[in-house]
Amino acid sequence: MKVFSPTIQKGFTLVEMLVAIAIFMIVVTTTLGAFLKMVDVNKKVQSVRNAMDNANLAMETMMRNIRLGYDYCQVGPGCDGNNISFRDQSGNIVTYERVEGPSVLGQKESPFQMARTVNGGPQVAITSPDINIENLTFEVNGGSIGDGVQAHVKIFVKGTTLLLNNEHNFDFSFQSLATQRLYDK
Repeated sequence: MKVFSPTIQKGFTLVEMLVAIAIFMIVVTTTLGAFLKMVDVNKKVQSVRNAMDNANLAMETMMRNIRLGYDYCQVGPGCDGNNISFRDQSGNIVTYERVEGPSVLGQKESPFQMARTVNGGPQVAITSPDINIENLTFEVNGGSIGDGVQAHVKIFVKGTTLLLNNEHNFDFSFQSLATQRLYDK
């Protein structure tokens, strides 16, 4: 006589597999959505950082040239508070001012930029088009050598980063003081 014993089968049923796959898909979809959002936020942060790095570099370059220069407001177009002219270390007449830049794709208006002019030549933008300079002001004290006042220039910059479609634009402002390196006796 043969004893018949039912065999125990191990494994998953079709229903268990479908439930597991459904749960896995929900977790993956949620995680993927969060990851894509983080990538989008990272792109925006990088864009703002690049714009701020560019504005900082423009400001540092301008400050260095002003520090090494002399005869503030005595040459070129002079100074009206919105621009500054001086002789650089090589004797060239340099002017810094705020000018209207080229229009940018996706923007309603053309941004204003900081520009540099050397010896009355063409204006060269020193800020990128993804920055709008709303205000650029110079306050000069002791403009020429020999006037008994150590010359210094206060610079005020106010602007906005311009991101595509004006999403999450960032306002910024800089204030700095550049003191002339030549000693005024």
